[in-house]
Amino acid sequence: LYLMLCGAIAMCSMILPGLSGSFVLLLMGNYELVINAISQLHLETLIPFGLGALLGIVVFARLLSWIFRNYHDQTVSLLTGFIFGSLAVLWPWKSEIIQTVITGNEWKEKVIGYTYALPKNELETYISIGLIITGILILFWTENASRSTTPKTHLH
Repeated sequence: LYLMLCGAIAMCSMILPGLSGSFVLLLMGNYELVINAISQLHLETLIPFGLGALLGIVVFARLLSWIFRNYHDQTVSLLTGFIFGSLAVLWPWKSEIIQTVITGNEWKEKVIGYTYALPKNELETYISIGLIITGILILFWTENASRSTTPKTHLH
């Protein structure tokens, strides 16, 4: 049952922007189990996980459709907040702040935070910025194209 639940929740997270099914599986403690089951074709793990994923996508897609129909603006605002909130974690130009803890003869290092920086003046940075701008332009072009081809309804 827990594998089915993991499959359902992981699949639900995959259809929401800004959430990773793999990360959800890591949080639930079954990422390695599922990856190993896939690589070694362990059907006793894959079948309940797959059934849960199938059930999760069917139920959650319908629920999400209802939520979007009834609470569109609030839902988009919430999802946008999740995405903006995750930018600090996803920011590629950061350095780890590591704390070393010594217990007896054993040394352990743990990440206690990050220092964030702006990108360096390199070709890779300009390519990344160019791709971001290209994505934004394609989004605006697609929106404008869809508005011009949408039939207008007239109320009588």
